[in-house]
Amino acid sequence: MAIDKVSTYITNVSLVKDKLFKERYRENWFYKENYNRCLSYYYKYIDGIFLKYMPMHKDDLLYIDFNPVYLLQNDNIASIYSCNIQQLHSIIRDKLKLVIDISVVPNLRYWMVSYYENNINIIKDSDEINALYNVISKLENIGKLKKDISEGGGTIYFFNGKDMENSDFIIRIYLKLRQISNTNPEKQIDDYYDSDLVCLKAGQDILRIEVSLKRDRIYKLFKPIVTKFTSDGKATELEIEPSSRPVAILEEVFDFNSQVNIMNKVLKLLHLDKTMTTKIKLFSVINGSSLSKNEKHTAKLVLNYLNKVPHIKVPAESTILKYKRWILSKGYHYIYADVEIKPISIDDIIKHLPKKQQDCIKVYRNSNIYYDLWSSYMPSRIY
Repeated sequence: MAIDKVSTYITNVSLVKDKLFKERYRENWFYKENYNRCLSYYYKYIDGIFLKYMPMHKDDLLYIDFNPVYLLQNDNIASIYSCNIQQLHSIIRDKLKLVIDISVVPNLRYWMVSYYENNINIIKDSDEINALYNVISKLENIGKLKKDISEGGGTIYFFNGKDMENSDFIIRIYLKLRQISNTNPEKQIDDYYDSDLVCLKAGQDILRIEVSLKRDRIYKLFKPIVTKFTSDGKATELEIEPSSRPVAILEEVFDFNSQVNIMNKVLKLLHLDKTMTTKIKLFSVINGSSLSKNEKHTAKLVLNYLNKVPHIKVPAESTILKYKRWILSKGYHYIYADVEIKPISIDDIIKHLPKKQQDCIKVYRNSNIYYDLWSSYMPSRIY
């Protein structure tokens, strides 16, 4: 639910490039695309920000890629759900001032977004986090999403294309503290306990669920609808074609309700909004139900099959679907868990954020550029 990495862009840069660029292009900044010259670009990394300029592209594009959490807190373990976008704009402006002057182009909040990541941190005792990870790892393809998992109990992926490269919607699930230790062995995990960044206590772990959305998916998510009226007064809603309008702007992507809606859909897709419990408990639910003796036997057979119990006769697809739905209707996940895990709730996650982050949601969840500018001058400003 928090915005992580984001790629923003503007078009028609040549109209202002004499004022925009403070440094001449250099050959060592240039990446040549041999198959399509128009996709070649100049690039530069500046203190956590990636600049890319595509002067040969028909739209004359300038990209600024950044991680809002790193810019605001110098660490991406936190989940920044709402923030002062004007402050973010000022940080980026100051970091880039020797290379480009973004004051001569529209405010960053109005830049278009071609890619962004949205995430939640699930924080529980280590045994619950490991059990939750194991439940998700046993899931097969969900709906139209395919599944892949890294070796050695690594990142779990669900994606909507033929492979991840050709997908515009990707779910990543991984153990956040392990990822931090693997990428930065010098980092002391103990520093995170009871910190301002994350409400983590000793003995707890973090399961991060992260959703990556590319341009086509962003368009579908924020697609505009135009209402037209016929001569007899009837209203018809028409979608504007993607080619005739831009995708969402940064301000829309940062919208709190949009973030919540996306992650709620992911939790429901993975059925994490249900209680995850043990095989014994699930079988007791079946035994105590009004199902017939044969139905109870079939329900247990389906559960064992879904949980990869060996030597199980493969049930019919319709039978699997029937008893999946039945178990879910009782409020339980159909995958066995090592320990019982309560349903994952976005509201509960928000309630357990650090106070500073909860305050930010209250202050900035419905803010606009005028409010952000005004609050930026307050002595007690929060991000």
